Amino acid sequence: MPGVSDDVPVVAERLSEVASRPQILLTRGMADLLRTSDLGPSAKFAHICWWRHGKYEMRDLPQPVEVFEVGLQGLSSWNPPREGEEACRLEDEETPGWRPSCGQELPDSPDWRLLEFVGKTEVGEKWIGIHLRTFKRRVFQLIFNRRALGLLRHRTLWLYQLRGALRRCKRLIRVRDYNLEGKVPFIAMAQTSAESLADRVDLLRSSLFFRLDIVAQVADALAVAHNSGVIHGGLSPRNILVKVGSNGSPRVYLTDFALPRNPGSVGQRLYGLPGSNPDVASMQSDFYAFAVLFYQIVCGDLSRPLSRGWERNVVDDTLIGAITSATNLFSSGAFRSLRAVSEVLRGTYWDEEKVLEATWPASRMPGGWGW
Repeated sequence: MPGVSDDVPVVAERLSEVASRPQILLTRGMADLLRTSDLGPSAKFAHICWWRHGKYEMRDLPQPVEVFEVGLQGLSSWNPPREGEEACRLEDEETPGWRPSCGQELPDSPDWRLLEFVGKTEVGEKWIGIHLRTFKRRVFQLIFNRRALGLLRHRTLWLYQLRGALRRCKRLIRVRDYNLEGKVPFIAMAQTSAESLADRVDLLRSSLFFRLDIVAQVADALAVAHNSGVIHGGLSPRNILVKVGSNGSPRVYLTDFALPRNPGSVGQRLYGLPGSNPDVASMQSDFYAFAVLFYQIVCGDLSRPLSRGWERNVVDDTLIGAITSATNLFSSGAFRSLRAVSEVLRGTYWDEEKVLEATWPASRMPGGWGW
């Protein structure tokens, strides 16, 4: 329970003071631990529901407390905690209301049951769901952020394209369905066994050619989307999915199109176009995020910003030129498109792989490149 771990008795006392009988109130930390745990297939857990009431400033506590309620479907009234001297509700970006748990049916989509918690995202939570009749699985991005939901409602054309015209592009994770107006707004996507680059940092220790293959495939996938008028808007290692094939080569997919970043988040600080409005997604902002990822993957470090003097960390002039051009593809530069970037990478490095491996013994490989 971050921030209030030393005040557990006080938190428990305040929650009991603001609860109405027979309400059971919990902190977010405890609620998240219980509702995201796989409690097994027992039907009795399907009737347990979770509700977020919001952030509350409470007497004698230095930080606000996020208050959740656990109850029974159809029986609990979900009344907000009493406000007064003990507690006062604060406004925040996250919406109050129903929250998912293992075994729950998805509101407005009762044929889908949530199986597994994937993780938190900047706009909400990701869950794997199963259809109760066909047993097909999908990944559901549940949206609980007010700002993100407002932006997504202006980006539905991109979701429509991903569900329709781009559905056969194998490098883009297909959007199967979306509902931004229901009780729980969601985007449903195809499930894949590929893992996010953020979870597979071990791949950054692979050979330079393996890593440049990832970069080239990201460029190809992003170019396909741009050619259909679809902007990503939040490109980061978390939404680059990688699967290593039986031949040892990477297979790359892009997901989470149209999902905005939160202002001030780590993702915005690293991958957001400097000086731009974070609410506005553009091809230029995608180019910049791609350039940062290009640089990070070459360096083998996903925490490095594209700050002044970054060129000193890259020992190859062609790669420096490619990364520089990717930051501003529509101005004067060596490359005019993302497709051109991938073509130059493949033409320059794939043909030289055997020569470089033969002429650069492991003991002489440039430090930090992991050849």
